[in-house]
Amino acid sequence: MHLVDTGSASFVVGCAALAAAERIAGGESATSAATNAEQVAARSGNVFVVGALDLPRAGGRLARDTAEQASPGPLPVMRLLHGEMSVVGHADGIEDAAAKMATEILAAGDRLRVGLSVADPGAREIVDALRARLEAAPNQLELLEYRVGPSVGAHTGPGTAGAVYHPV
Repeated sequence: MHLVDTGSASFVVGCAALAAAERIAGGESATSAATNAEQVAARSGNVFVVGALDLPRAGGRLARDTAEQASPGPLPVMRLLHGEMSVVGHADGIEDAAAKMATEILAAGDRLRVGLSVADPGAREIVDALRARLEAAPNQLELLEYRVGPSVGAHTGPGTAGAVYHPV
């Protein structure tokens, strides 16, 4: 048995577990699978939008300088890195948010596994716009979809949509 600490939560853990399972199914050792899981977690990125910044602020995950950058004004496109949410861009609506998120994702490489996340039906339109942009990209993408779970949702709230991604 091997213990893998992804240093993350949510779908990054799922991506690491999936990568390890694929290695085991391919006949590799548990040690090789654990090493691969750690590598996948280390190379994973994320990008998302939230419906409101109240929960990220209250939970202390919003980087101090981000609070000023994020409001008021256009919709902040964010990422979580080392336990802090920070702004990677601002969007003027759903299509612009999807475009900015797709740009972040596609910059990670030509062959990617992407988990599209949605917290609730109100965020469906953003995920659908992001999916359409990613499906039109020349990159080789494996698109999966998952629902934002309670551990992330407690920090982001309704309206959260985005993606976790990593090179394969």
